Amino acid sequence: MSMNSMEYASVQSPGGIGSTGPKMGHKCCGGCCDMRRAVIICDIILLVGGVLSLCFEGIGAYGASAVANMSFDDDAFASFGDDATADIFQGGLDGSQALMKQAEDLLLGLMVITSITLATTGASIWGAINYNYWPVAAN
Repeated sequence: MSMNSMEYASVQSPGGIGSTGPKMGHKCCGGCCDMRRAVIICDIILLVGGVLSLCFEGIGAYGASAVANMSFDDDAFASFGDDATADIFQGGLDGSQALMKQAEDLLLGLMVITSITLATTGASIWGAINYNYWPVAAN
């Protein structure tokens, strides 16, 4: 290839010093966009997914909390007729409430992790916009 076919552009560093020459760096997705733009686009997608995940985790934790805190009086089990059947259903209820309490704790933990991910993703977008390496690397 001849020198005329090379792509030239004014390359600026974050300090504002410019030079003219072949573009430096690499492309993402086969050349459709540069890495900075790819980071911004991917992090925006991650941010939207994280917000949706946080909403669903909150709904799940609320539902698990509602089931874990359900209470029935003895009259509710009296309609089963005999004590053995009532004991089976009470045991099943107690077991499911214990599982829902564990699920609630798990979902609250996931909400904390998702919140941290959202914070680092926001920092990464800020870093990509402002040409700051460390916030992008932290994500």
